[in-house]
Amino acid sequence: MEKKDFDMQIGNFVRIVKSNYTTIQNFGGSLRGPNNHAHLDFVIQGRNIITIDGKSYTAEENTIIYIPKNTLYTSVCKNTMWEYYSFLFEYNDDDEFSKLPLPIIFKPKNPKHYLDLFKINHKLSIVQPYGYKLKIKKNIFDVVDKMADEYLISNNDRYVIRKSSEYLESNYNSPDLNLST
Repeated sequence: MEKKDFDMQIGNFVRIVKSNYTTIQNFGGSLRGPNNHAHLDFVIQGRNIITIDGKSYTAEENTIIYIPKNTLYTSVCKNTMWEYYSFLFEYNDDDEFSKLPLPIIFKPKNPKHYLDLFKINHKLSIVQPYGYKLKIKKNIFDVVDKMADEYLISNNDRYVIRKSSEYLESNYNSPDLNLST
């Protein structure tokens, strides 16, 4: 099976949200979407169950939820504090290269890195300094790129190549080394 690359063109609609809910009873459960934008939600606190095409996914602290655009889904938060940052963004999906290779629930190896990018975008969306839209789009792209890289590498044979490359770089990265030694 040939592996395909992907490309992403972020559209003009971009919204950054920080939300929290305190629920004593079930929250949600109603059908949502389809929206003309995707969601990337970083879960700060709580537990949520997302159902897409009859399959349920559990999102907990330090996970990222990816909901592709034009997707019908339900979201249920049960008896918990639910807090998250959300990127809502349009992207072009007109060709085969623009299908984002992301899982619905993603548990990053370094959640702090992702959380920092979500926090930066939230602050940019409030303060709105010169060039903030471009900076927000860049950060969204960086999150998607890092997620795709981490997900694809950890889930296929490129993982071995990457680890081998890291080993060679860390153990044989001396200016004194040359091909004759």
